[in-house]
Amino acid sequence: MSDPNSTARNDHGWLLAGIWASLLSAVVLGLLSVTRGLPVWMPLNVPTHAFYGPEVAQETALDLSHTAVGGFIHVVACFFWAAVAVVILRILRRFRIGSVWLAGLGTAVLAGLIDYGVMPMRLRPGWELVLSPFGVAIGLLALGIGLSLGLRGMGSPEQAGTPFQSAETTPVTAMIVSAEEQPRSELERLRHPGPHVIDQRQQRIDPANQVTEDPNFRHHNTKQPGEPGDDERQTP
Repeated sequence: MSDPNSTARNDHGWLLAGIWASLLSAVVLGLLSVTRGLPVWMPLNVPTHAFYGPEVAQETALDLSHTAVGGFIHVVACFFWAAVAVVILRILRRFRIGSVWLAGLGTAVLAGLIDYGVMPMRLRPGWELVLSPFGVAIGLLALGIGLSLGLRGMGSPEQAGTPFQSAETTPVTAMIVSAEEQPRSELERLRHPGPHVIDQRQQRIDPANQVTEDPNFRHHNTKQPGEPGDDERQTP
């Protein structure tokens, strides 16, 4: 049975990674587009080349059919790679490698290899239609940084291996901690001495037998009542 806390952390990390990757990559791609004299929304228009062909790179209008649809494709793709990054991070943590940056940037490298090395031209992001290869690489780097920033929401490796404390036990734990921190009275310390304090109630009052005598002791180095038998007597 899966840990609900772990599932919640994974969902939270995936959501943050998708949001960060979508926003950061869109901003960086937009700035790169401006440096080439193109509108800031052009990197969001070009993903629609899957429907309209490469001629979409000449479409500079900010409209619903290009910008809105292309932006939706961009966000969906970022959330897809965010899910991949979450899986990679969980695999890395099994081998005690808990770097969110390694998972995020590694996912961006994987995205670049698949998008521009495996996918056909029609299914590529289309950034190459308006940006240089260096600009595409910077866009992928922004994607990886955004994924890494979002993956930090999953917590550290130590937190991932330790179940979160449930809200039901929090008040009880708080009461125990509060009771331990309060100073105890002298009577309470006598009743419940610490592990490093000798409990005098368990000590014999007359350990040397100077006042009392053990009723079972009958000399001859025996402990049984009555006269010792032949087998109990010690020969000089």
